[in-house]
Amino acid sequence: MEVIETKYRQLQELLSSYGKVVLAFSGGVDSSLLLRVAADQLGQGLLAVTMRSVLSSAAGFDAAAAQCHALGVEQVEVDFRPLEQIPTFDHNPENRCYLCKQAIFQEIRRLADERGINQLIDGSNADDVAKGVAHRPGLAAVAEAGVASPLAEVGLTKAEIRAISRQFGLATADQPSHGCLATLLPYGTKLTSGLLAAQSFAAPGTL
Repeated sequence: MEVIETKYRQLQELLSSYGKVVLAFSGGVDSSLLLRVAADQLGQGLLAVTMRSVLSSAAGFDAAAAQCHALGVEQVEVDFRPLEQIPTFDHNPENRCYLCKQAIFQEIRRLADERGINQLIDGSNADDVAKGVAHRPGLAAVAEAGVASPLAEVGLTKAEIRAISRQFGLATADQPSHGCLATLLPYGTKLTSGLLAAQSFAAPGTL
């Protein structure tokens, strides 16, 4: 527990050092804890951006909005259409995560620039980083976009994030981890809005 407390204090200090940030907020386990701590440390210096798309369930979007409202965090929802906006994405290629993250952070960077905010953050954790780009190709797009991953930087693992979330009483503490709906389908499967919507019954949450 002492190790977790040390990492938590480091997280607080790191977030405080940013001044103002834009958080890529999905409403899942990792980004929900990051939202809570960033809200405490930065107050009105925090802007949460949630990408609303066919890649996640409607229930996940509603839960994300409810969290922001409860904490008084300004949230911007972006209508993201990967099947139309990203060439070849509808073929569900092996580099789909990289292409998706690249497009997402281009849009979030545009919003941040409009607000005069330089720092973007996401909820990648230490376990994600340990798996490397081979297993988490989206990490390459995160790095290219200059996005910071505070949870990973202070070494917080998924298990530790869940433990801290329980202390806060966050509803996401024991929420199952679910990736985007495209990951539930084999590479090369032709993606359609209807096919992705059908997957949401198998994965009602978001990562």
